[in-house]
Amino acid sequence: MLAHAMAVLPAHMVPSEFVVLDALPVTPQGKLDRTALPAPGPALEASRQPATERESVLCGLFAELLDVPEVGADDDFFRLGGDSVTAIQLVSRARAQGLALTPREVFAARTPAALAALARTVGGPVADSPAGRFPITPIMHWWREHGGPLESFTQSLIVPVPDGCDADRIRTALRTLAARHAALRMRLLRRPDSAWELEIPDEPQDIPFIHPAVSGRQAATRPDPERGVMLTAAWVAPDRLLLTAHHLAVDAVSWRVIGSELDALLRDPDARPAAPGTSFARWARLLAAEARNPERVAAELPLWKDIAANAAPLLPAGRGRGKRATFTSVLPPGLTEQAVTHLPAAFRCGPDEVLLTALAIAVTRWRGGTDVLVEVEGHGREPFTDDVDISNTVGWFTAQYPIALDASGTPADALQRTKERLRAVPGNGLGYGLLRYLNPATAAELAALPAPDLRFNYLGRFDGELLGMQDAPMAYAVELDALTRAGELVASWSYAAEALTEEQVADLAGHFESALTELAGRAEAAGPAAGDFPLVELTQTQLDELTADLDGEW
Repeated sequence: MLAHAMAVLPAHMVPSEFVVLDALPVTPQGKLDRTALPAPGPALEASRQPATERESVLCGLFAELLDVPEVGADDDFFRLGGDSVTAIQLVSRARAQGLALTPREVFAARTPAALAALARTVGGPVADSPAGRFPITPIMHWWREHGGPLESFTQSLIVPVPDGCDADRIRTALRTLAARHAALRMRLLRRPDSAWELEIPDEPQDIPFIHPAVSGRQAATRPDPERGVMLTAAWVAPDRLLLTAHHLAVDAVSWRVIGSELDALLRDPDARPAAPGTSFARWARLLAAEARNPERVAAELPLWKDIAANAAPLLPAGRGRGKRATFTSVLPPGLTEQAVTHLPAAFRCGPDEVLLTALAIAVTRWRGGTDVLVEVEGHGREPFTDDVDISNTVGWFTAQYPIALDASGTPADALQRTKERLRAVPGNGLGYGLLRYLNPATAAELAALPAPDLRFNYLGRFDGELLGMQDAPMAYAVELDALTRAGELVASWSYAAEALTEEQVADLAGHFESALTELAGRAEAAGPAAGDFPLVELTQTQLDELTADLDGEW
C-alpha cells in the first residue's frame, strides 16, 4: 500500500523520511496527540560522498559538531540539528583546518559542498596585542544603563573532572586558559566621572582556585572585575569543577570555548587548542570606530527608527520593571525536534526564527493584536572587516536589537514573514548597539524611541549546566531564554512579578507551546521565500507565481 501511494503521489509530496508506529498516540479526548509523535530522524544514509578535500574536511566537522555518524556533501547543517551557536563553532573549527568562513555564510550555504566552494584559505595572523585600555561594548553600556549589582553579575558552569586528575593539573589548566584568553584577566575601571573602561595587563595572573586541601577562603570563589578577577574555580566534588565568571568576560559561546578547552587540558596537559584569534580588546576598539562610520549611520538609522515606531509593546507603558520571578516550561522531545531541527529545515531558516515566530503568535493570542515588538539577543560575533576572527575568542560579544513582527495569518505565513524580516536586518543587528550607545550623534535619538518590553534569546543546544544570576532586576516585562538540553527545549520565562502573575505567564507559555505544535503540523506549507535565492532579484509575489506555475507543470 505504501509503495502504491508513493507511486501515485507527485514527487514533491513523497515523504523523505518514515517512522513506523504500532499505534498512533491520542489525547484523553481520543484525538491525535501530535506532541507525542516521535520526530523522524535524519536519513539513515548520508547524501553523496565528498568529492574534494575541502568537502571531506567539512563533512567531518559537521559530523563531529552535530554528533551524527556520517555526513554527506549535500547534507543540510540545520536539518542535522545545527543552530547559530554551533555555526560559530563550525567557523572556528574550519579555520583551524585552514578554511575561512563566516556564520552568515553557514546560514546561507548550509551544506559541506556549498561551504567548500565559498571557503577562503586562512591568511596569516594579524598583529594583535590585547594589553592596555579599551572602551566597553554596547551590551555593557546596556547593562550599566539598567543597573543591577555588579558584584553578583555572574554565570557558573559545571565542568567534569576526569579520573586521575589532581589539583596541580587543574591549576595548570586554569593558568593556560588565563594566558590564552585575555578577557579572563580584564579589569574594570570606573573613573570619577562615571565613565567605564576595561584594561588588560601585560602579564596573566592565576585564576583563584579552591580545592579540598584548602579551607577558609570561600570569598575567593567570587569574581571581582575591579580587581581583575573575572574567573574563579572550585573543586566541589571529585568529578565536578565549578567555574564562576563575571558576565562582563563571557557569553554563551565563550562558555563553550572555555568548557571544551578546559576539558581537553584536564585530560591531556599537552593539548594544544585552536588559536583564540582576534582579541576582545581589539574587537571593542573596532566597534567604537565603526559606530561613527557614516555609511553605517546612513543605512541603519532610518531602519531602527522605523522598527521602534511601528509596533505595540507587550504591556501598557510604565509596567514591567522590578523584582524578577521565573517560570520554566519544558517541551516534549518530539515537539522539540520539530521546532529546532525539522521546521528549520522545511522553512530554510534557523531554530531562532521558528521559536521567535511562536513567541509572536503566543503574545498576540495572549494580549490581542497582530504586531509584536521584541528585543532579540544574538551572539554578536558578526565580523565587518576581513582581518577579524572572533569565532574562538572569549568575551561578552552579545548584540541586542529590536524587531517588529507580524503574527497575522496562518502560523506558516507568520514564520515566512519573520524569516524575511530577520534576513533584512543588517549584520544580525550588530549596528543597533553601535548607534544606540557608541555614537554620540545618534545615541540620544535612538534612546528616545519606544523600547521593547519583551526579550528573546535562544542559546542553542547546551548539554552543560549553566547557571545565571537570579537576582538581576528586570529590564523587560518578560524575558524568554530558551535552550535545548537532552533533547528537550527548556523555556525559562523571567517576568516582572510586580506587573504579572505566574498564572498569566504560564498562560503565555501555553500559547507558545500551542503555536509550535501548530507549526509542526504545517511543515508541508513551507514554500520558498524570496530570501532563499540571494543571487536572483525576485519579489515574493513573483516567486509565488513561479512556484504555482511549476506546481501546475508537475
